[in-house]
Amino acid sequence: MPARLIFLLPVLLLFLVVPPAVRLLTEWFWFGEVDYTGIFIQTLKAKASVGGVVFLVAFLALFFNFRLALRRVTQPFVLFPGGGDIKPVVLNQRQFALLGTGIAALLALVLGIFASNEWLTWLKYSNAEPFGQTDPLFFRDVSFYIFTLPFYTVARNLALAVVVLSLIGSTAAYVVSGTLALDPGRGLIVGAEARRHLGLIVAGLFLLLAWGAFLDVPRLLTTPAGNLLHGASYVDVVLRVPMFYVLLGVALLSAALSAATAFTSRNAPIIAAVG
Repeated sequence: MPARLIFLLPVLLLFLVVPPAVRLLTEWFWFGEVDYTGIFIQTLKAKASVGGVVFLVAFLALFFNFRLALRRVTQPFVLFPGGGDIKPVVLNQRQFALLGTGIAALLALVLGIFASNEWLTWLKYSNAEPFGQTDPLFFRDVSFYIFTLPFYTVARNLALAVVVLSLIGSTAAYVVSGTLALDPGRGLIVGAEARRHLGLIVAGLFLLLAWGAFLDVPRLLTTPAGNLLHGASYVDVVLRVPMFYVLLGVALLSAALSAATAFTSRNAPIIAAVG
């Protein structure tokens, strides 16, 4: 390893570790000064729990999808052809596997850090209590909008991020292996394994889009309707609610078509779903 790189690693770690450590120590002293150390510890536990669970689930999902797609990479791949005194960069199957694992871990870490900031959303959801009053439009307990809906929204967004990243990474791996290609004469060429794998991922993507449309309906009661009103307006009730249900049905149909593609030898169902 070059000496310059050896010098840069501690500097990089210094910038990554010291600022959060200083902030954590400052908050520890502040909460201790106001005699709220127990609350601070509870906050840290919630952040660590939420972030850790999301990191683990996201890593396993990304690792599984990347590894499944990278199995088709059997030949060395020229990542950079080089030139002059610069040597070409060629990756073999083992190096691709290590690269996929590293990328999965890095992406999962980012999602885990994001999720740890939603610790209060998790605590409110896990300790939710009914209010005993329902809204006049959808007849849900008011606690659903305060505790449950925000948690469902965060969970759906995190799951959507994992699925989209899995789709991007798996597609790239299949392109590298040649299992997925675009031929000028034959059009889109998709191997059986790639079709099955990507078809199921796209089906999961549409299911999450359907879940998002389903959550958009009650979310109308918690979002501003113009500059003066807060909640569902007449236009929301008459037009947007039916529109969300239509989008829900379309997304479910697209999910079914995408899943059907995984078990057929034709690309038409998933093309119809995406189109």
